[in-house]
Amino acid sequence: MKILNLLIIGDCNVGKTSVILKYINTQNITTETTIGLDIFRYHHKLYESIIYFYDISGHPRFSHIIQKYVESIDGIIIVYDITNRESFDNIQFWINHVNNIFDTSIIPIMILGNKNDQDNMRSIGYNDACNFVSKLNCFYKETTVFDLSNIQKIIDNYVSKILYDVNDINDINDDNLNDNKNNNNILDQYKLKNKNKKCVIF
Repeated sequence: MKILNLLIIGDCNVGKTSVILKYINTQNITTETTIGLDIFRYHHKLYESIIYFYDISGHPRFSHIIQKYVESIDGIIIVYDITNRESFDNIQFWINHVNNIFDTSIIPIMILGNKNDQDNMRSIGYNDACNFVSKLNCFYKETTVFDLSNIQKIIDNYVSKILYDVNDINDINDDNLNDNKNNNNILDQYKLKNKNKKCVIF
């Protein structure tokens, strides 16, 4: 069984916890602001993996928790609120912070714009966000907690990138993610192609 450790960071009230809870199929996504650190465990049967989500509070005073409690990370997801310009501007702060702790040259980072159901209140254009993120050599996606299938596709694609060293987060077609038979075939191909590559295994 493979173990994946994913770090979820970003400003307060951007919806980090809600995204995680929606992904792991928790029905009630009403959450309070995270104080310090929350850890969520999810058994992904299709990927034969245990995924740990390390949900770090967005308060700057808790940013030291990353270095204190999180030793090994396989992926980093930085969440911001597309209706909150400050949360977008602070992406660079979070990038700099994790760069000081981990070797991010070998850790795929995804920037996730949340709350795109409020597109009419958007404070940063989609193309502007894409251009900014491309300069950081990160992946970029947008979602809302009210769209379960989109959240599942995004995070499943991201997990595939980590597990099977997919060159692009879109390499696994979204349609195939909805078809277990096709998805298993695709994953088997990646396993064969990358059988000598390792992720964290306990």
